[in-house]
Amino acid sequence: MASELLWLEATDLKINFQPWTTFMYFLLRIDYFKSQGFLRSEVNELNSLRKEFNKIYELSENEKPLFIFRLFYSKPPSAR
Repeated sequence: MASELLWLEATDLKINFQPWTTFMYFLLRIDYFKSQGFLRSEVNELNSLRKEFNKIYELSENEKPLFIFRLFYSKPPSAR
């Protein structure tokens, strides 16, 4: 609900809102579903990216972000 309200407010202000949740879901799959569906090399890469992400956002290993997004301006979409 809160994300929907944020999205609508951003739209009213002509700001683009782009959810970016796939990475978070991949990490949850590694942590809670025994990496099911991933190759060992993919798990290693995702864990490496997790370390970088946690460092950038100053997260402890126990913190698990669930939803991230970006706000940005762009040109209006072209009509087709």
